[in-house]
Amino acid sequence: MTRDGFLPPLPLRTRMQVTKLLQFSPSKSALYRLVRPIMANTEAFREPDLCELLHLFADSLSSPSLFIDRVVRLFLAYQPPDYHLSPRTRKHIALLHVRVGNKRHSYRWTPDPRLPQLQPQVDSIRAVSSAQSLSDLVTSPLTSYAPSPYATLLDELALKDPSMAEYPAAVSKMQKEMPSLVPNLEFLNALLANEVVRRKYRAVFAIYRGMMSTRSLSDMPDATTFSVVFRAIARVQASAAHRRRGRHALQSADIPHPRSVYRDMLTCHAEYLQMRPTALTHTFDRAVLHRALAALLAMQDYPGAFMAIRAFNYFKSSLDRPTLATYKIVIKALRERILRELPQLALYVEPDGFWAYRFLGLEYLPRHLRGSLRTDLEMVHRLLVFGSESRTNLEFVDAPSYPFGEGSKVDVEVFKQLGMPTPLEVWGVRTLGGPERRCAVLPLERILRRATLASFKTMYSTRGQTSEALKEAKMDMIPYRVYSQPIS
Repeated sequence: MTRDGFLPPLPLRTRMQVTKLLQFSPSKSALYRLVRPIMANTEAFREPDLCELLHLFADSLSSPSLFIDRVVRLFLAYQPPDYHLSPRTRKHIALLHVRVGNKRHSYRWTPDPRLPQLQPQVDSIRAVSSAQSLSDLVTSPLTSYAPSPYATLLDELALKDPSMAEYPAAVSKMQKEMPSLVPNLEFLNALLANEVVRRKYRAVFAIYRGMMSTRSLSDMPDATTFSVVFRAIARVQASAAHRRRGRHALQSADIPHPRSVYRDMLTCHAEYLQMRPTALTHTFDRAVLHRALAALLAMQDYPGAFMAIRAFNYFKSSLDRPTLATYKIVIKALRERILRELPQLALYVEPDGFWAYRFLGLEYLPRHLRGSLRTDLEMVHRLLVFGSESRTNLEFVDAPSYPFGEGSKVDVEVFKQLGMPTPLEVWGVRTLGGPERRCAVLPLERILRRATLASFKTMYSTRGQTSEALKEAKMDMIPYRVYSQPIS
């Protein structure tokens, strides 16, 4: 009957059913349920029929890019394991993405012989039959069928910068030994970590920028990516050699500011949760926040560090509360700067140009006592006391002495009442709950507010200046889509 023209062929019947359903503005899940059993008939539904169907979706749906990719994955799921899409079909899919205004997705389907072909890597029929809706398909192993948007990233970077030509060459050599190797997110994360060890920071930052510009909802930088980038920034800032190497030194334009990287991280976090509201984020956690905090403190960006600490108030499900490790990062960075600046104070008649002089309130301490200021447990105690003061000021705070490094007679009840670790815990002499012991957020905010106030090169800075600096940091670091609440 089909041969005689009485019964339309399956592809034509499919387009007719889809066209009729589209008149009622159906959900993408309803369309998916309609086409799924049709694609199971692999003898009657072929690649040209797939292209016609995708063309119909591109013309009729709003934001069809993701749905087009899902339909292609569904088609591939019913094909044999060694099946490959033809270059013509891949080009057709790429042109459809360009047509609907999503050029980034089109790069993933360009029929470039260097790109790996799509190959199902699981029992495709079983996986598809168990997916009851489009959302099930999105979170199923079928998402691994799409080519990674990072597949050609290294080639593009090599074209722009010949010094990076070693990366595509290395990938080609590895693919000869491992044909299944694809430069995906995990591969690039490993490459970034390796280049940080080799101190090739310019390459790290270039690859990171490429990963951000080519990201998609299914492939975007994760917590490992941002952790490596923050570590690279902290190492660059901590190394004075990079500032003395002349033409070999990294220019400021090559180094992304940790504020911008933090903003990128929250942007990816928001995009990931927008796609999977009930999923656990893979972009933002306490470990990567600690890396961000260390990078900001290495740049002496105390307003930025304040905003990073404030994230504990807004992302409680991802971060929970600060730990002893969080306190150690902040106290260590502040104490190290004090250690660098204190010996220089005696060389100046008016040392108020030094941050440590203002931060510790040494204006209120007699000159002959400034040189005897201890920087061990006594200094750690003093820094923690700053976190117990409700009013931000730059007054000098006395600290008790710790005999024999034990401090058994020092009263630390105020720290415990405020949810803070004791000086001995921060110093590492005595640990009650381990490095993962939960602590309070507010004392860290107070310490960093004081550090921000001391950053203004005058002893008469106002708290209004501090608020303005914090608001500026918020604008730089927090995408509006994440949250918009005033700084108290």
